[in-house]
Amino acid sequence: MKKKFWLTLYNIGVSILFLLSLYSYAKGMAGFSLFLALAVFGEIAARAFIECKYLQESPEIKEDTAYRITKVLRLLSEIILIIGVWRIRFK
Repeated sequence: MKKKFWLTLYNIGVSILFLLSLYSYAKGMAGFSLFLALAVFGEIAARAFIECKYLQESPEIKEDTAYRITKVLRLLSEIILIIGVWRIRFK
């Protein structure tokens, strides 16, 4: 139960990080946007560690509804970030 809570909280936090990164990029805050981009790279490393450790130890977490919803939310936030940056850069 504790692992599921932390994984769900992790996915929500990453979703917020992606959307905040897009917002700061859109507002022209280059330094803050760069800091958030570095945090995204850290998130990729953390995700690899989490998936290697927690999800292999407890594969039933993947079946949990809250975890799946937050994972979809994270993926949706990633797509929004990519589309937002693409539209801003190519305006």
